Amino acid sequence: MTSAQDTASPSRQGASSRVVVSVILAELELLLSEAGAEVIVSQTVQDALAKTDEGLSAAILDFALLSETVEPMTAQLNSDLGSC
Repeated sequence: MTSAQDTASPSRQGASSRVVVSVILAELELLLSEAGAEVIVSQTVQDALAKTDEGLSAAILDFALLSETVEPMTAQLNSDLGSC
C-alpha cells in the first residue's frame, strides 16, 4: 500500500515545508512583537547582513535559507559581539 506521502513530488513536499515555516515565523514574530521586541525579518542572507548594522540584540536564524546557509550571518554576528 502506498501512502500519499510516498507519492508526493519533491516540489510539493518543499511547498508544504515552506508553509509550515511561514506559519512558525508568523507566530514567532507575533509573540516577540507582543513582548515589545522590534522584529526584523529577512528572507535572504544578503538582506540579513545588510540589516545587522541596525544594532541587533538577539537573532533567531534558520540555518538553511533556500540554497544558502546563514554561516556568513553567524560570522558577522560573532564579529559584532567581539567588538562590544
